[in-house]
Amino acid sequence: MAEGMVERGEIAGISAGYCVREWEISDDAGKILDPDNQQIRWDDNLTFTATRWSLHEGSLVSVPADHLSGIRSMGTNANTIADIRARMQARQRMSDLNSRFGIVQ
Repeated sequence: MAEGMVERGEIAGISAGYCVREWEISDDAGKILDPDNQQIRWDDNLTFTATRWSLHEGSLVSVPADHLSGIRSMGTNANTIADIRARMQARQRMSDLNSRFGIVQ
């Protein structure tokens, strides 16, 4: 039944609940950075890659919290990849700031 709803476009969003345990941080040149031994600024152009994570929940939804999340093929669309990277960076920066100031979500 869910597959038919996806095929008809009735449901196209996804929701994923996950927990990241380890991140790998790299700079513009692809060099891996060590936040324990190097100063990393929140406004640096960095890439955060989840290297250890666990999925807690995955659902098909009609209205996803992230309006760009959904059932789609990424293909080679550079704008899509850039958008995904920008959202990941923004989420990591928020997480880092929350950790720095002791905010629990």
